[in-house]
Amino acid sequence: MIPYTGDASLPISIYDTIRTAVLNQQGFSVVSEVLPLAATETATFLIKNPTGSGKVLKLNFILCGLLQSVGSATGNQDVFRLYLDPTVTANGTAVTISNLYSTSSPAASVMTAFSSPTVTANGTKLGVYAVATQGNDTCLMPQHLTRILDPGHSWLFTQAGIVNGASTGIVQLEWIEV
Repeated sequence: MIPYTGDASLPISIYDTIRTAVLNQQGFSVVSEVLPLAATETATFLIKNPTGSGKVLKLNFILCGLLQSVGSATGNQDVFRLYLDPTVTANGTAVTISNLYSTSSPAASVMTAFSSPTVTANGTKLGVYAVATQGNDTCLMPQHLTRILDPGHSWLFTQAGIVNGASTGIVQLEWIEV
């Protein structure tokens, strides 16, 4: 890879893009923890890019994970699904979005995030991610800024326990806004 030297005709690495965005306080992260209903696909996490925000969310990574619940069996397997533009009847509980740049007055994200939303339709399925665990485990899916959420759209994550019931599910997203 050719390093960025200021010449606009040369390629810029994805890491330079992310690093620059974070230094400009345009990098964000959010984490949601929800215990879904056992074998039922349950809406667990919603992120929205408001209409008119003027910003595009470019996803760096998705992390889905499981925390063993009190009294649950080991060897759980859960499936997380990602949907575009669900029909939402109630947002759920607001989840704090954090700026990746640690400063005394970090810029705020224009996105909004919620745990346990209520939906009547999941939307268009974009991805399916399986996580199996013998304890606490995660599945990291790099997106390298290629999955994009435009203004006026939203993503819904669902979770279903497919072996030994459900565990507390973790969904973490990291992105830049441009």
